[in-house]
Amino acid sequence: MKALRNLALIAVLGLAACGHKAEPETTIVVNTRPPIEAQKIDPLVLAPVKWKVLNNDAIKQLAASNENIVLFALDEDNFKALGTNLDDIKAYLKSQKTVIEGVVAAANVDQTKTTTEKPKEK
Repeated sequence: MKALRNLALIAVLGLAACGHKAEPETTIVVNTRPPIEAQKIDPLVLAPVKWKVLNNDAIKQLAASNENIVLFALDEDNFKALGTNLDDIKAYLKSQKTVIEGVVAAANVDQTKTTTEKPKEK
């Protein structure tokens, strides 16, 4: 009789423990956009350029040598324009680098949102 009473008590306690329905919480992580990974590029390595400044005497000597000679020449104004153009290209590339770094930094800001929701009842 005592065994039957103990068995009934265990059954009632077991049912009472199962009777409480806890609602589980679900964590949802939403990433609105994947991170941008800027491709690393090798630095620009330019081939060396050899410049010669020729005066009138050097040009006369080259002409007298009977060699096939091709000369490229710039007057003072065009030489200054070439230097200005190279400075402008450097400044443009620097500004583009700044823009690209800003876009990558803005895109890689933590866009992850975490919410805790209770599941919808069916």
